[in-house]
Amino acid sequence: MVHLHPQPEFPQQPCGSSARRRFFQWTSVFTLAPYLSACSAGTDKTLTIVFVGYGPAAQFAPYAKFQQALREQQAELAGRLRYDYLEASAEDEAEMGRLIEQALAREPAVLVALTGEAAAIAARATRRVPIVFTGYVDPVRSGLVRSLREPGGNVTGISLADWMDAKRLEILRDAFPAARRVAVLTDRSWQHHYDGEARIVADAQALGLQATVLYADSAEQLPDVMATDAARAYDAWYVLPTFLAYRAEAEIAAHLRRLQAPAIHATVGEVARGGALGYAVDESFVYPTLAQLVARVAGGEDPATRATSWASVG
Repeated sequence: MVHLHPQPEFPQQPCGSSARRRFFQWTSVFTLAPYLSACSAGTDKTLTIVFVGYGPAAQFAPYAKFQQALREQQAELAGRLRYDYLEASAEDEAEMGRLIEQALAREPAVLVALTGEAAAIAARATRRVPIVFTGYVDPVRSGLVRSLREPGGNVTGISLADWMDAKRLEILRDAFPAARRVAVLTDRSWQHHYDGEARIVADAQALGLQATVLYADSAEQLPDVMATDAARAYDAWYVLPTFLAYRAEAEIAAHLRRLQAPAIHATVGEVARGGALGYAVDESFVYPTLAQLVARVAGGEDPATRATSWASVG
């Protein structure tokens, strides 16, 4: 079901810290090159933004952060926007596809997708409506764009494609020298997009570790891999940056506490909420950049224009 929502005020969420926690940050983004202001459209016409979210709008923090970034950076545009919020289910791609097709039929100004799966579904459904996305998929490998420099089509956005597994395993080994058997927790979407099981096992072997990749696609499936006798045999865990880690963070943390096993995580939030070790992509730029991209596209800039990419260490 599509819900229309006003633009309520949302508070910033606090981020915790601890002297015993270690962070390593890395960023990657591809975006449009020439800049056109949203004001270049030269009209006061109301624009509709379709936002694909997961869970009720009032409880989906990324939706609040995106709206806040638009209000802070694009005040003129924000006053002309109407939001169609799509409450999608990551576990039901057919239903997500139906919702997206219904929303696209109304020809919104932009569709915003926060996962590669949602962006791919939207891209298959339309070549007319611009799509701005962010996600952990490689946009070229997944077929969302032709290349980072020449995206082509109607898709642009921010890629958080994460290839830091070897470094995280190295940090885990150095932090916990006695650990040898490592459980790598992920979902099947990661394997589909990254084809990563063979690679991560080889990376672990090169570091003197034995890695076993364990799959769960929902919180309900976690007990099958984390509440077994076999789970107690692992010396440490590596929680990959996947949709599972986002949606089932609390359940994963509870299992790790019960197992009393050290773990390395891949986001700042997981460590801020109790994880002992992390090597994280710096995602502080995501929502401001996402808002800027939406403003540029809504202002008439073509998503197919030449893009630029960069990486920085902080």
